[in-house]
Amino acid sequence: MCRVSACTPPCAAPPTSEIASSSCAATSAARRWPTPLPGIDIALAVENRDAVVARLERGDDELAAMMLPPAHLPLARWPFLKNPLVIIAPAGHALARRRRLKLTELTGEPLLAREAGSGTRAAAERAFTARGIEWRPRMALGSNEAVKHAVRAGRGLAVLSRHTLAHDPAGEGLAALRVAGFPLRRQWHLVWRQDRALSLPARTLLDDFRARLHVKARVTSPRSPTRP
Repeated sequence: MCRVSACTPPCAAPPTSEIASSSCAATSAARRWPTPLPGIDIALAVENRDAVVARLERGDDELAAMMLPPAHLPLARWPFLKNPLVIIAPAGHALARRRRLKLTELTGEPLLAREAGSGTRAAAERAFTARGIEWRPRMALGSNEAVKHAVRAGRGLAVLSRHTLAHDPAGEGLAALRVAGFPLRRQWHLVWRQDRALSLPARTLLDDFRARLHVKARVTSPRSPTRP
């Protein structure tokens, strides 16, 4: 959730908008505004995908940054960052020395994952299912750093965003495996509900965002009244 406050005359209630954000999208979105917007204060907090979806459903937030926008809400969305997902292993793992791997060669290894409700986990599970592969997590962890620490300690392999890794993963004791079909090509989006009016601070933020990224909003219609 990101609170966007506008400076107003004394004694006036400041208009605010709320932005929910999931995972490393928060940091990435913040980097898109290297200088402050006049009269706008941006504060970002991180939630997993399910929590962000719930906030959008309740109308707690006006804007959200997420990888997998829900299909059951009437949303407009702007893509702002490519988000490749890679499979990581300890730097010294035998698989890290292989030039090319098939996904089926990895399923004998323990799989570590983010908690249920994570967009990264959901994207990985969808990719496994599409390939007819059953690879269930042995351990679920609540943050990217916890997953990386467990992989580094030799507890298993994991699927994470490439953005969560150092430029040279070996420097943090990790390796991005060269697996057929990976990286998974995913995209971060800034989304908002089409059926609710945005506040002035939120519109100002979106206008600045559009000017910086030269993107157009796409509108999605809800597929069903139930959550996927």
